[in-house]
Amino acid sequence: MYDLPKIILAIESYRAYDRELLKGISQYAKQNGHWLFFHETDDVNKSLSDIEKIKPDGVVVRVSKNSRAMEKIPDDMPCIVLGTGTVYNGRINIIGNSEKMGQMAAEYLLSLGFKEFGFCGTNHAVWSCERAASFTRAIQNAGFDVNYYSCPDKAKTVFARELTAIIKWIESLPKPIGIMASNDDRGLQILEACKAADLDVPGQVAVLGVDNDVVNCELAIPPLSSITLNTIKAGYEAARLLDRMMRKGAGCKCEKIIVEPTHIVTRQSTSVLAVSDIVVAKALDFIRNNVNKQIQVSDVAESVSVSRRELERRFKKNLNNSIHQEIKLAKVRLITKMLLETSDTISEIVAKLGFVDVNHVARYFRDVEGISPVEYRKKTYVLFN
Repeated sequence: MYDLPKIILAIESYRAYDRELLKGISQYAKQNGHWLFFHETDDVNKSLSDIEKIKPDGVVVRVSKNSRAMEKIPDDMPCIVLGTGTVYNGRINIIGNSEKMGQMAAEYLLSLGFKEFGFCGTNHAVWSCERAASFTRAIQNAGFDVNYYSCPDKAKTVFARELTAIIKWIESLPKPIGIMASNDDRGLQILEACKAADLDVPGQVAVLGVDNDVVNCELAIPPLSSITLNTIKAGYEAARLLDRMMRKGAGCKCEKIIVEPTHIVTRQSTSVLAVSDIVVAKALDFIRNNVNKQIQVSDVAESVSVSRRELERRFKKNLNNSIHQEIKLAKVRLITKMLLETSDTISEIVAKLGFVDVNHVARYFRDVEGISPVEYRKKTYVLFN
């Protein structure tokens, strides 16, 4: 068995992010020749501590848990690093696209009609700070401000010690408010704080997380909406590059493997339209309930018994968007969901949505995402056998 390439996987498996990286690595290994994995689930440092005895061919390591152990990895050993948020030590690094995550969260909460916004992250974590910065830029570009939560030093991010501070922060916020949590762990904590403070979710406080960790998202009451990441693909790409380095016995010009946000899985924590204009709220509700049909602007106006001109004025005032743009965004979100959550072909998706021309849908999709549906699926996700 020792003829197999030996790989130390010094990363946890209790979070969805790491589990999906492991899944992508495993799927590459299955498709390209089995590897012998050294993965200690109870203490990820163990295998690195025995690195001289194991003599691995490659390593995948989460630096946030192994900063000292990294010193044991020879400079010429193929190694993939995650957990820093930045490029580490000339290695290949797995890094999330925080810019896009923050922007996606802002656009989503803005689309729900919120005019008050908050961000709850983890102090001093690079990835959390980057998501906060991106979220803030997008919100400020729309003409609004962001309220930030800062963890008290004495709490040391232990929720039992921090709960009172989170409750105090949430109670002080203007409402209704849309809050981006830096990840699903934070999102769950915000929802628990709202429960303790007897605040209505999503009526008073809507919460959006990142990672789509189903266990955490479904543990929350109400369930947490979250941004899904293409972490499996990142794991697959990490294994491919590791394999390349092991075969060639050399370094790799690639410095980063980017984890991209793909779409938002909506659950009850954001199931609200925070639009003060009841006519606009009803029109948005009509669009979302009929997004799989070929509705026109006139259909939306008719559904709320308001002239098209008057409804356009109200949409511009409340959403800074036209009715047509809201219809297009809703349809593209649905197409994206079907691209990433099903194995349907583009033609099958087009048929299910009532379109007659694949090329028309491609142009429609490109107007919003900048690439075709085929390119989007290929870029952001991998469907494995």
